[in-house]
Parts: sequence; structure tokens; C-alpha cells
Amino acid sequence: MGFSYEYYFDSHGTTKSSKGNESNEIWIDTGGGISKGIFDHHDSAGKYVSTVDVLVNETELLEETIISLNPNEPVRIYMHENPDVDCLMACYFLIFYLEKGKNEYIEKLVEGDIGKTLTQYVNDIDSGNKKNTEELTLYNLICHLDCDEVKEYWNITDNYELSNKIVSEALIWIEKVYNILKENPYFNIYDAELSIDENDLVAQIIYEKAITIGKYNYERDKRENRLVIKDIELWTKSGEVETVKAAIWNDVPLSPRTAYNYARKEGAVLTFVPHHDYGNNAARVSINPNIEGAVEKYSLMEVAEVYENLEQICDKKELAKKGSLRRDYSRPRGNDINSIFHDKPFSLTVDPWYISDKADMVDAPGKGGSLIPIDVMINVLENITKMVKRTILVEYDLDVSKKYILNSISIRENIKESLFTWVKTEKARLDKLSKDKYPLIICEVDASLIAHNYDILDAYFMTLSDGAYIDADNKTVLRIDYRTHLYVNQSNAVLFIATSDANRSLTQADGLIDWSNENTVKESSLIEIFSKILYQREKFKEIGRFLGAFKENSNKIKKQNEELISLLAKAQADECMDLQVELDVFEFIYNALNVQDLKESVKDTMAMVSEYSKERVYANLNFLSIITIPFILFSTLFQMGVLRFEPVLDLNAGNMSVPTYVPWAIFLLIVVIITTIFLFARKKK
Repeated sequence: MGFSYEYYFDSHGTTKSSKGNESNEIWIDTGGGISKGIFDHHDSAGKYVSTVDVLVNETELLEETIISLNPNEPVRIYMHENPDVDCLMACYFLIFYLEKGKNEYIEKLVEGDIGKTLTQYVNDIDSGNKKNTEELTLYNLICHLDCDEVKEYWNITDNYELSNKIVSEALIWIEKVYNILKENPYFNIYDAELSIDENDLVAQIIYEKAITIGKYNYERDKRENRLVIKDIELWTKSGEVETVKAAIWNDVPLSPRTAYNYARKEGAVLTFVPHHDYGNNAARVSINPNIEGAVEKYSLMEVAEVYENLEQICDKKELAKKGSLRRDYSRPRGNDINSIFHDKPFSLTVDPWYISDKADMVDAPGKGGSLIPIDVMINVLENITKMVKRTILVEYDLDVSKKYILNSISIRENIKESLFTWVKTEKARLDKLSKDKYPLIICEVDASLIAHNYDILDAYFMTLSDGAYIDADNKTVLRIDYRTHLYVNQSNAVLFIATSDANRSLTQADGLIDWSNENTVKESSLIEIFSKILYQREKFKEIGRFLGAFKENSNKIKKQNEELISLLAKAQADECMDLQVELDVFEFIYNALNVQDLKESVKDTMAMVSEYSKERVYANLNFLSIITIPFILFSTLFQMGVLRFEPVLDLNAGNMSVPTYVPWAIFLLIVVIITTIFLFARKKK
């Protein structure tokens, strides 16, 4: 059709917010979702295995995209940096359609055997299957295109230029494989070596340098302690724990593209591989698909959830330092609401930790990598099953008609749950609570989980609280000691205590909680502290609501004021603690629940209302006093004889008496003047 092409590259996991063919763009293997101009399988909720899989199944959408292109302008093909086999094969399929048209595309690549072979090959490779790293296969050639030896030959240091070179070189090799399959449909694309053209110096370099030293570098990684092969516990998708063989690198492998394949050949079920694909700090965790049933059996969802929550904590700290967010938190990744990326905690950002649809692969955020230290990632991975050992749920009844807030206790003993399961269970319990309940969750976790970083406990709380951040100024968390952390907000509270199997001493928590049984829990100082503070909070709120609906009633105001004075006296007594840790906890909870601010607000309002009520009483008394003035004046004048009840005319005497109406007129005038002045003054006030 006469199209020309320009290649553009963005970070892994980039999502395109607007859809359509803007500026003659087509996005493949990146962009987030599947729509006109965007073909990215990562957010398809498991519907497609690869981007090639999308292109051969969404032919109508592909046609709609290509019809809308302007042939007089270059087609701008967007891919992710350092494109892999799927991305490059998708680029080949797209160009095939652009150059040969719809009919031949469907005939050869959608319905034809060659297209089906290439599609299946990419689906397997992108799922981690059948990756031959020892022969000069298409996969091996492509995954070594960014090795140091090739970059040195190309004299390339710029990543953008490198990605362009990778595309150009890879399209030649894919075309070569296509022609081989036309001549020989039985060609083993997985394991058969491609013949090297004597002029193909890049392929020769890869064969002579990169491939031959891959195994050697793998053994060097082990000798130089970059790699440790060990058994770790891993969650199954059925919620059980099994021990598996794991290959864990603590630094980037000497052969980063192929190293994990050698570990898989040695029977590693799980691999943890740091890399620099997205920045200076990133890692990829995956299940070995070459072990039958492993992908279907084991789950990395728990790992991904903890990583993402830890990442959000790191982002929060970074925000406090720099005043800006590192990741985009405006929307979730992708547009498929059925995708895992529309579930918490992944939904909170455009660029979360990646988790595959089968939960068999986890990767760092694509834009700039991760802020989580590699040793913390490894610690989480190695201890992902050592999470929750015991949970206590304390339900406080916020009915303050009684003098004490009652509570109920439920304990789940000797449990061993993943974060995912624990949160699901506890949230289900919390959702059943009515609004007049305040829950306190006391949770015992394995101390190994916080060996390097106690941010993991913050991640627990964030997950339980629907992604709520931990305040940078620690107003919502009290670090009682390294292993004991108390989180409090207006809706709930969580106390995490990290203990070891060898020593289940609760350290500083010893003075706060005794969880031997339900009775000892109820009698613990922590439970009592919460009861006292919650009672105060609810009583202050009750008085505040009365004042907010203020109606002038001196008796009711007096009663409420008496209750407030009694409450303030009780509050003073409640603050008398025997232990310093109790006092610290009391002050923290008091401030976290804003009881201090509430108390001061109610006190100020009550003082204002009481003063107003007093003024109203005095005003009424003054009014009564003024009303009595005319009567007092009348009585005085009458007694003095100024006012008399005599007829104005004495008809029997035959003459006119002293006019008695004059004093009466003066008296009435005085009454009118006093009343007018009083009424004017009240109105003005």
C-alpha cells in the first residue's frame, strides 16, 4: 500500500489514555488494552496470550485501524523499549498487513499454517516455554540483540537508537524464518539453528560471544554469590503452602537475558532476577512453565500485592521529600475492567507492579523501575508464607447510654494465611459490623517478615484499609518498638506484633495485651485504653450534636454542661497510667481519633452557648424589671396624691374642679417613652 514506518519506544507498561489513531499511531505490546490503534495483550484479563495472539484474533479492529491511516504520512509504530519476541513478531505481522493487504494477511498469517506456527511459537515464548538458549534459535538471537558485545559492535549507547536497531535486525530474521517455513513446514522453530549468513556479523557475534559464554556466566553467578539456589515456601492457588526450589539472584546476572533459563533447566520452580530494563532497580519473579503443572499450581499474587503496597509506601515517602509523585495515580492501568489492574492495590496507579493473568510472573513498574531495595524484595519472597499466625478481633459497641463501652472478643488461633487470604477474611468480618461498632484487630505475624524493613506492616494495614496511605508524619501509626506497630484511623485500628517461633515474647506489647484467652484479652490495658477513649469520643460527639442543634433551653444546657464537666473530670482521670508505654499509646490513640480537638471544640462551644444562655436570662430579668417600673411609678404617684380618681367636673358644686387628667397624661407619656426605649434597645441588640 506504499506505507512508510517510523518506530517509537516507550517504557514498559505505558498506557495510552486516549484511544484512536492519533498522528497515524499504532501501539503494539504496549499502550494498555485493546482498542482502535492499540493492541496490547497485557491488560486483556487472560483473553489473549500475546500481542500476536491479539492481532490474529482481532482482525476487524485491525482493519478499522488501518483503514483510518493516512497513507501520505509515515505510520508511527509504538513499542516498548528493548522489544522482545512478541513485540517484534507483532510488528512483523502488522507490517505484513500494511504491505500485502487484508486478504493475504488472513490467508497466510491468520488461517495459514505458517501464521499458526508463528503465533503458537510466540505464545509459548511469551509464556516462558521452550526457550532454547544454547542453540542459534530465533529466540536466542533476539534476546541477545542488546548484549554488550552487539552494542559495542554497533557503537550504541543510546537506548532509543538501540531499540531501533533491534527492530531492523529482528525483522530480517523473522522474515528468514517465515521463508524457511514456506519451504519446510516441519522446520523446528523452537530448537533448530538458523543458518548464519556470512555477512550477518551481528548473528555471528551473538553466536561466538553471547551464547557460548551464557552457561559460563551462569556458573560464575553462583561462584561469586550473585545467585543462590535454595528451597523456599510458596503459596499454591488452592491456599496451601509447598516447598519449592528457587533460584534467587541478589544482583543483575552476568547474562541477564538468558541466565534464568539455565536455572530452570536445573529444576528451579521459581526464579528471582534483578534487571535494569526499567531503571536502576527492578526485578522479575516467575514460575517455571517448563515444569508440568507448575504455572497452574503456584501463585505469585501474594508477592505482587505486597510489592505494590510497599511501592506505594515508597512513593508516599518520596512525595514527602520531593513534593511530587513518581508514578501517575490518576487512573488504573488499562481499560479492561476485568483485568487484575482494576483491583486494589494495583488499580491505584497507571504503572503498578505487573502481575500476569495466571499469577505466574511479577515484574517491577515499567517507568523507572522500583524504589524497593532488592534485599527487601528477596526478604518478602522468602517469607511470603510466614505471615499471619493469630488474629484477635475486638468489637467496641459505641452505645454511650451506659457508663462504659462494651466490647466482644473473637480469636482465630494457629492460623497460617497469606496476606491475600487474611485480608479477605478480616474484611469480610469487618463488613458485617454495623456502623455503631469500632473494630480493633490485633494480629500476630512472623518476625522474619520484617527482618530488613518494617514497611511490610504498613503494607498490611494499607491492604486492609482499602489502600489508605500511612501519614508521612506518623500521625496514624505508632512504632511502639521495631516489632510492634499500632495503626489507628476513624474507622478501625490494627495492632501488628511480629514474633518468632523460637521466642513469642511480645516485647513492649507485654504491658498492653495478654492474649492467653478471651478473658485476659478483655482485661488487657490496651483494650481498656480504647474503651476509655472511644467512650470519651462518643460522649463529646453526643454533646457536640446537642450543641449543633442548639435550642434555647437553660435547663437542658445546664444538664449538658454538667455532663461535660463530669466527662472532662473522667477524661483527666483516664490519663493516669502506670506504665510509660500505656501513656504513649493513650496519647497516640487520643490524637489519632481527634478526641483532643473534639474536646476543645465542644468546650469552646459549650462556653459560648452557656454565656449566651446566661445573657438571655439576664435580659429577661431586665425586661421584667422594666415592666414593673410603670407600676412602681403609678403606686408612688397615687400615694403622693398626684394621681387621683376624681371626676373632672363636680356638677353638684356647680363649678369645675382642678383638671385631674394632666398628671394622668404625663404618667402615660412616661410609660410610652420607657417602653419605646426598651423595645428599640432589644431590637438593636
